[in-house]
Amino acid sequence: MAKRKPQRDDRYEKLYARLLTQTELLHQSNKRRIRRGLWGLLVLPTVLAVLLWLTDSSRIVFLLVWVLGMFLLSAYLITVEYLDHKVIRAMQGVSSEELGFDELVPELERPIHNRIAARREESASKPDQKEAEA
Repeated sequence: MAKRKPQRDDRYEKLYARLLTQTELLHQSNKRRIRRGLWGLLVLPTVLAVLLWLTDSSRIVFLLVWVLGMFLLSAYLITVEYLDHKVIRAMQGVSSEELGFDELVPELERPIHNRIAARREESASKPDQKEAEA
């Protein structure tokens, strides 16, 4: 049974490492998506202004296309940023749980007889404290 436990821990460690790499890749791709969306906010009005100047068409149509494009690009950017924020917060939650577990590890590494002796001392001192308070 002792051999199974390290294998299980190794499996969880591999899964955790894979989760971290996948979330990091997702975060990097979200940063690229945001960059592309911001470029779209700059390029769309420029392209529409050039097309309006070259074609000498109705300004109303170009204005409607420009406003609609801005709304769509803004919705895209808000969605990507929201999803990226959720991923980052989830990973911070996992990381904080990991830190809490690491704080418990030294306690678990002590030999069991030392922990038993420490608890005996604690329980032996508790009745003395109650008598002193009374």
